[in-house]
Amino acid sequence: MEQTGKEPVVKLHEVPAPRHADKTTSGTEPGISITPAGGQGDTAADGATDAQALDIKHESKTTSAIYETLDHATQVWLSRFTHGLSPAALMGAWFDWATHMAAAPGKQLHLVEKANEKARRHIRYALACAGKVENDEPCIEPLPQDHRFRDDAWKMKPFNVIHQGFLQQQQWWHNVVTGVPGVSAQHERELQFLTRQILDMVSPSNFPWTNPEVLRKTRDTGGLNFVRGAQNYLQDLQNAMAGAVPDGADSF
Repeated sequence: MEQTGKEPVVKLHEVPAPRHADKTTSGTEPGISITPAGGQGDTAADGATDAQALDIKHESKTTSAIYETLDHATQVWLSRFTHGLSPAALMGAWFDWATHMAAAPGKQLHLVEKANEKARRHIRYALACAGKVENDEPCIEPLPQDHRFRDDAWKMKPFNVIHQGFLQQQQWWHNVVTGVPGVSAQHERELQFLTRQILDMVSPSNFPWTNPEVLRKTRDTGGLNFVRGAQNYLQDLQNAMAGAVPDGADSF
């Protein structure tokens, strides 16, 4: 049978004698080494391996960039909801408040007393307004910087009762997140900010059926105010997606 291919090349060379050899023995002994056919190895295979490693490294960088983009987009979305506050920081502030509130029975009893007092005051106000068209003596005044209920239409029932109840709840929640013994000043400010944002979202001025100014505008325009509002919303949405400055923001 004939053999094909190259035969291994056998080379003789001198190798050092073992260290444990007799001291009288010196010199070297012949050794045998076998070199595969083709010289120092397949350089083409090594090149292919290097190229494959580069492809894997490039693919890994691309995948990492995709993950980083996803994380960045999520953080941007969360920052819009929290107005730049870190969710981790908010959780830390809430945990600080919750643990100290649990260890403050006096503060808890004070809040219960405040809630009962505000409920009784609101009921008395509602009963006083029941037989009147309007009431000029509210049971609670809004803060000086709060202009949501300045219009005279808010003095008409049932809107006067609605917004007075909201203001009392807003004041009670302020008492809830402030004055808790042991809570740091920074965490207290963060909770105040978050509480205001949540309360502002559920304010009666933000809903058409509880806002007399919106109802009056709807009656005067025949509902066109809602059409213009929808157009403004779509325009703001397009500006936000394009990263453009919202209309009217130049004045601020």
